[in-house]
Amino acid sequence: MSPTFRVATRAALLVAIGSGPSLANLSTADLPHAKPGLWEVKGSLNGRPMPTEHNCDRGERDVRPRQLTRAECPVQNVSRDPSGGWAIDAVCGARNVSVKAHVVVRGDFHTHFITDSREVMTMGGRTVTNIGHMESHYVGPCV
Repeated sequence: MSPTFRVATRAALLVAIGSGPSLANLSTADLPHAKPGLWEVKGSLNGRPMPTEHNCDRGERDVRPRQLTRAECPVQNVSRDPSGGWAIDAVCGARNVSVKAHVVVRGDFHTHFITDSREVMTMGGRTVTNIGHMESHYVGPCV
């Protein structure tokens, strides 16, 4: 998993789900936005622990990892996961790198949520698969 995607996946944080849209014809515009505040994020990449981070979110972005909001990711499908969370499938490409990503974010999104991701990256004929798991807990207001 690239450092940018890894950080972006962590940024999948903080969504506040209200009643939610219907399951038909979902788009990125239907995704919930993050609850403002400070979040502690612990996770692993391919089963190896990653450093704990603290992120302050202003509540202005939707659930998508930042990497998926870029022009290099024109193909995105949004759906509700059987767990009740949001699933985002994306195909991204830039230069000689292509990435297929599947991200699921679930939880109450006010006190905690979990982000699971699977990224298949192809670079110069070589394919690498990375599995990420993040657990985010609300700490309080940003200071």
